[in-house]
Amino acid sequence: MAGADLIIEVGGAGTMQKSIMSVKPYGTIALIGVLAGGESSLSLYPILMQGVKVQGVIVGSRSDFVHMNRAIEQNKMKPVVDKVFGWKEVPEALEYLQTGKHFGKVVVSWE
Repeated sequence: MAGADLIIEVGGAGTMQKSIMSVKPYGTIALIGVLAGGESSLSLYPILMQGVKVQGVIVGSRSDFVHMNRAIEQNKMKPVVDKVFGWKEVPEALEYLQTGKHFGKVVVSWE
């Protein structure tokens, strides 16, 4: 089926309708921002008829981010990296993620 499995929507009302039309049936729209405004009259029919999931995502405040980074640095926390893929290996990285066999982060390096 055509369309994206997952759309990360940061525009809000100004771009949400395009995201609704671009997600594949039973896909997900992760609404993380409302840069173009938060109020709109959208056609909800495609969401209903195609089983689209709309998930609100809260990322915290700038202050929370600063405190988190300070705690990570003070406690010398390091992420667990399972495997690193090159940027040309993104399809393989996604396939690996879908197996569920990873422990920790799967990283794509852009170098």
